Amino acid sequence: MYKRNFIAAFLIVFMLGLFFQYNRTDGFMKLSTNIHENFGMNGTLVEGSGADRAMERETFLILYDPVNLRSMFLKHYLERFLREQKKATLAAEIGVVPVIDRRYMGVLVATGNIGGIAALPQLEQYVADGGTALFLDGLSDVELPADFIERIGVHRFGESYTREGIHLTSDIIFGVQSLGVSGRAYQTTTAAVSLVPEARIHAAADDGTPLVWEMPAGAGKYVVYNGRRMADKPNVGLLAGMLSLSSDAYIYPTVGAKVFIIDDFPAPVPEGIFPRLYDEVHLTTADFYRNVWWPQMLANAKRYGFKYTGVVIETYGNQVKGPFAPMSDRYTRSYLIAYGRELLKSGGELGIHGYNHQPLAPAGYNQEHLDYTPWASPEDMKESLRELRRYIASAYPDYTIRTYVPPSNILSPEGKAALKEVFPDLNNISSLYTGLPEDRAYYQDFQRNPDGTFELPRVSSGYVVHEDMLWEIVSVINYIGIVSHFVHPDEIFYEESANTTWAEMNKGMDAFMKFTKEKYGWLQGVTSSEEAAMLGAYFDLDCRIERDGDEMTVVSWNYRTPPRYILRTHRRVTALAGCTVSAIGSGAYLVETKEPTARLRFE
Repeated sequence: MYKRNFIAAFLIVFMLGLFFQYNRTDGFMKLSTNIHENFGMNGTLVEGSGADRAMERETFLILYDPVNLRSMFLKHYLERFLREQKKATLAAEIGVVPVIDRRYMGVLVATGNIGGIAALPQLEQYVADGGTALFLDGLSDVELPADFIERIGVHRFGESYTREGIHLTSDIIFGVQSLGVSGRAYQTTTAAVSLVPEARIHAAADDGTPLVWEMPAGAGKYVVYNGRRMADKPNVGLLAGMLSLSSDAYIYPTVGAKVFIIDDFPAPVPEGIFPRLYDEVHLTTADFYRNVWWPQMLANAKRYGFKYTGVVIETYGNQVKGPFAPMSDRYTRSYLIAYGRELLKSGGELGIHGYNHQPLAPAGYNQEHLDYTPWASPEDMKESLRELRRYIASAYPDYTIRTYVPPSNILSPEGKAALKEVFPDLNNISSLYTGLPEDRAYYQDFQRNPDGTFELPRVSSGYVVHEDMLWEIVSVINYIGIVSHFVHPDEIFYEESANTTWAEMNKGMDAFMKFTKEKYGWLQGVTSSEEAAMLGAYFDLDCRIERDGDEMTVVSWNYRTPPRYILRTHRRVTALAGCTVSAIGSGAYLVETKEPTARLRFE
């Protein structure tokens, strides 16, 4: 009996030893496959009926100036913005007189040339009867009717000039109070105005000049943006908030995702020590990554509900002409295995950054100031990517790469074509949401391309998030319900970080993640390819909104995972059927549908 027990114990210990050795070495990697492939696609497709599709969409009328370029751009921008919110639009030139009645949720004035609106009397009557008119391209005193100035809340009208900063004075953007940006980070041309006491200010410039206000008139109201950059991306949240003022209960779909990308990870780790970091933590760079940075990142993800997407680099060399030999040092591949394994175990995803950190762009593609080496030909790009594919497959043979992040956010058409040829399963690219035009970076909107791939811009970056970046984070949440952030493991080494310690960077990262969880806890932590699936579902969704007295019916179809909606209202709301409702901010609720038809009641 004792002999049998001894043999059994020996076999158990032996098998455990084999398991841990298998887990420690390459064997475990052979089991690594994508767990994100069918994300959100396992449910039954809910299709709409003919009666559902026959219901009228909520519709806005857009008045625009056909001879003004900014007005034309704003018109097209509003049409796309509202199409994503599943609303309809009808556009009319300011020189014609369309019928303006209560069939419209609101009238959007996409020009500052108010005096040129032929239908101004009809617009005033529409507001008096209970409608909402939104002026979205600033104010001009040219031929502006004197009696109309006070109707929109202006007591005194002065000249226009550039003002700096924007600061909220209401909950027009939900989730935070007193959000703002100071100085030149936000500039726009505004009119010097003083308002009548009845006007309610929602946002003001640094010097107190009103930027957004609403003015009651009859049974309706006017909403005014006293600026000329409504179509700029940093204003997406402000536009969503202003549109919500068109109704006492405004509803639109949302994605509901938070994404965190780690650029250059896994990648070769610098050897030796970095003096400033060593003075703080008394570790080599490799030991700092392994014993401090990465454990802290994993702990933060678990604590605050994030998943990481790490984008792989094989080498930091500047070779741009083949042949591209595999890395010869014994450490680089071990970093890919060790860090990649733990990334995947935590629910994360592996994407690619490149064979090296040279952007996939030919000479003359505005890289000179970044000291990059341009590629001689698309074939060289493809050859380097084939080596990267081999390198990843040597550790993860069954893993499919779906995510790409361009080095320094530069990507040429030739580079994009090379990527698709070598990595045909690639379905999303993540670069930048905003930036300076002269940088010629790969700027993106959240969109699905004709070939089915997705543009997934990163909105924010870094370990310490400053107020201008926080403004954009919150704005995009209000617009589409996405947080998209990225960091580099080696930011502590940057010249810009010379006066920042690791402790301060870690504290800043903790504060950012804590902020998203506490203020926007309804966002789901996902990887990049999961974000792509959720964005696809967001675009595929169709719905209609029906209002009957104090009740609202939301009919949804063309989805597999029940959609979620943002509801903006200051009325008390109750879910009657087919959904749940939870408060997510002052005057803001999350409506989570359970059935194709959801019903709400307001008091």
